[in-house]
Amino acid sequence: MNILIYEIYDASVIAAGLAVGLASIRPGVGQGSAGQAVEGIVRQPEAEGKIQGILLLSLAFMEALYGLSESLRDDY
Repeated sequence: MNILIYEIYDASVIAAGLAVGLASIRPGVGQGSAGQAVEGIVRQPEAEGKIQGILLLSLAFMEALYGLSESLRDDY
């Protein structure tokens, strides 16, 4: 019986690691595409404030969602 508990715990740790790893892929892609915002600023310097504000807000949301997924894990 005790071995079964350890196997379940091990499986849950592996599943949590996979879930966090897979959940971090999309924000990583989104943050990697921040170069497009820089290109937009280069093309239209007069829109710098608006583009920069949207960029910072979207990066903050991506980090907040990743932080939320980390805080919801129950592995202690």
